[in-house]
Amino acid sequence: MTNIFSSKHGTAWKAVLLCLLLPQLPLHAAKPAATKPATKPAAVKKAVAENAPARRVTVMTWNVENLFDADNDPTKPGAAEFTPDSWRRWTHTRYQQKLANLAKVIAAVNPDILFVQEVCNRRVLNDLSKILKDKHKVDLPHIVHRPSPDPRIDSAILARWEPSKTEWISPTKNQREMVVATFDLNGAPVTFINCHWKSHSGDDKEYNDKTRTTEARALRQHVSKNMKPGDSFVVGGDFNDDVDSITLTDVAELRLYEGLKKPLEKDALLYNLSGMLAPTQRGTYYYQVGKKWNSIDSFSVSPGMLPNAESETLSKWQVSLDDYGPYKFLEFTAPDGSPLPYRRIRTKTFDGYYLGASDHFPVRLVIERRE
Repeated sequence: MTNIFSSKHGTAWKAVLLCLLLPQLPLHAAKPAATKPATKPAAVKKAVAENAPARRVTVMTWNVENLFDADNDPTKPGAAEFTPDSWRRWTHTRYQQKLANLAKVIAAVNPDILFVQEVCNRRVLNDLSKILKDKHKVDLPHIVHRPSPDPRIDSAILARWEPSKTEWISPTKNQREMVVATFDLNGAPVTFINCHWKSHSGDDKEYNDKTRTTEARALRQHVSKNMKPGDSFVVGGDFNDDVDSITLTDVAELRLYEGLKKPLEKDALLYNLSGMLAPTQRGTYYYQVGKKWNSIDSFSVSPGMLPNAESETLSKWQVSLDDYGPYKFLEFTAPDGSPLPYRRIRTKTFDGYYLGASDHFPVRLVIERRE
């Protein structure tokens, strides 16, 4: 913790650093149990080591907040911000440190399937895969990615196993595509869909809202067309809308799952697992200006994957409810409980770098093969 900030103003950074060294405040805690590293039974570890699908699969989604190298990719206009001469003063050294911080968090979760959002290109995905394997023995060699229509950032899926099928959902121009990958895990296929929908940034609220509605409708149509009773579908990512927003619950039909206490709706398409968490435990992104938590990152699953699924829709995979939730890595968590990013901060009294990982918390999901 002694290197949380770097700054050219000694007095300012010492004051901020002292603040960061104070005991962790219990405000806005995502889910205490989720701070523990994910563990796997010995049999599962052996299966993974042999590159064979396991009976217990950990899935993680994370908006890694602007993972750019310092090479100014000419195909991505936004990459010009991430160079040594830009206002961000972005260097190869800082890029490597951000990679190391991200890898540390990912390794603590130890996912078999990893959704990432806000990556520049395939090169940074290769770098992330390499550091995970070399430094942490987390092997995610299969990367599902193609350059996005978005002029700035892409999304991708990294996995231990090669997918049997890949496709992309592209409902809008100049916007991130939804990445779809199906894995045949010992005869029990699972389809994963990684989403990063239009943000609220900018002045054109009507356009932003309309774009997210279009994306939500496209997701619903894709799932409705391709998912049959008993199929296993997992949809996750950064939706840039809260889990209880109309865009998610009504347009995309990601109904809030309330746990075992409430029967499932017969016409529900997918269930958002964050619905079983208390509102104070759903937060993955803290909007500093409005001092407000947002639940914009989450996972939803097909009804047959839930423990209380109807027999006619039962999937071969079941969600482990106790393992679900936002994952808070304490080293990269600010004293107010919010995610600590890796970025340059400029104020009247401070000009330096926050040396965290991302401004989002990741979310973890575990699915298990039904006997």
